[in-house]
Amino acid sequence: MKVIQTKQILILFICVFGFLFTTKAQELVKEKFYSNSVQDSIDIKIWLPKNYDSQKSYPVIFEFVYDHTDYIAATLNHIYECPSTIVVHADFYPGTSYDNPALSAKGEKYYQFVKAELIPHIKKKYKTLHSTATGLSQGADYVNYILRTNPELFDAYMIFAIESPNYEPDFIAYTNKLKEKKDYFIAVANDVERRVKYAEELNTNLSENENLNVEKKEYKNADHSYGMLYGLVDGLLFIYRDFVSYRKMEKEERFSHYFFNVVDEIENKYGTPFYVGLIIQTFTQLTKESPKEDIQTVLDKLFQDEVNISELDLFNIGNILSSELNYHDLSATAFEESIKRGKTKKVRDRKMNLSNTYSWLANTNHKLKNNEGVLSTLEEGFENTKDEYLLSRFAQYANFYENEKDIKKAIKHLLFVLALPESENPDFNPKEPKQKVYLLLSQSFWKLKNIEESKKYLNKSLEIDPEYESALEFQKSIQ
Repeated sequence: MKVIQTKQILILFICVFGFLFTTKAQELVKEKFYSNSVQDSIDIKIWLPKNYDSQKSYPVIFEFVYDHTDYIAATLNHIYECPSTIVVHADFYPGTSYDNPALSAKGEKYYQFVKAELIPHIKKKYKTLHSTATGLSQGADYVNYILRTNPELFDAYMIFAIESPNYEPDFIAYTNKLKEKKDYFIAVANDVERRVKYAEELNTNLSENENLNVEKKEYKNADHSYGMLYGLVDGLLFIYRDFVSYRKMEKEERFSHYFFNVVDEIENKYGTPFYVGLIIQTFTQLTKESPKEDIQTVLDKLFQDEVNISELDLFNIGNILSSELNYHDLSATAFEESIKRGKTKKVRDRKMNLSNTYSWLANTNHKLKNNEGVLSTLEEGFENTKDEYLLSRFAQYANFYENEKDIKKAIKHLLFVLALPESENPDFNPKEPKQKVYLLLSQSFWKLKNIEESKKYLNKSLEIDPEYESALEFQKSIQ
């Protein structure tokens, strides 16, 4: 069975619309937390992701020692391949030393705070899921201490421009407590030789452990202090790589079983999926042998989710079902639901051009031989968008169907378009070119056997553009 490939138009909609419609930036929450381990208060910064919802769960990143959490949170805010993530920094004394792999006595107290108080507090208050420890330079050393001592505390580790110790490191100790798979990202700056050498030794030795997925990248333009600035995006894409990369549907697996299982896997690890990517990657695995009733089961569930499923997601579903599978009836329901959601939003808040969806629905109705549905869709579309293109499409379909009543209505619509002043058209809906409207009028009158009016409007079209190819072709066809 041939697996359907993702269409360029769907990728385009991700690129164009994916970054345009955010309603709220990340939010900083500051806490003063009293630690029983330290017997003192500790300042904590918590960056909540854009559109944070206290009823949902999120992954979390803890940065240790130095504080770049504003940069981490802002970066996450603009990468759709990463889940909405909480970012945390606690201001405390780390107690690490480049002369000794152990912590100082004071550092041990703060480490107890991290393990027994900070992590449980954030997890309980914010219902966090997948967790990552990260740090730059001395912070990277602290992250490695956690890996050696309590690797179960985090699911992933990111180190940037690590300092080299003055003692001989025991690399076996870095991984001998690992019991399950973890991710480990190393960013190497254009640094002094000893630091670069130590990072390479870490990569070589830690990669030997099957429970540690290691990724190392070098940044020749970054000095020591800017290791995180240059390497953060790569690190995030590595630790979150399966957020937008999903398993393939098995040969005999029902689509509904596959789709809902993929959603569950993402939700249990990262919270709300990135549905634009998920829908494209999963629905494009459908084949023409996929049972329609099974697809309908998934559609029914998605139609009920008015929070996470956008009009763009529903448009993409309709596009795949119609263009690739010829399941035009299912496609029409997806386009209709997309329009329904788009109509409730202001133009600037829509993730999908409403006029475009009306046009695709009309085309789908045409494939279903629902002529009446085609024309009523285009008229409704114009009423809701004021896009003159939809009335031009009405005329094209009416002329094709050759129904006298509809052609007369098309002429009425086209004359209305000509009468509209420039100022009445929204920026998203520019006026139709007059030469095109005149040509459609000419073709419509020709269908009604009104030769005089037909030639009049054809001449008007060619007066505006004597080289208008469509008009010249029509002129040639009626001579």
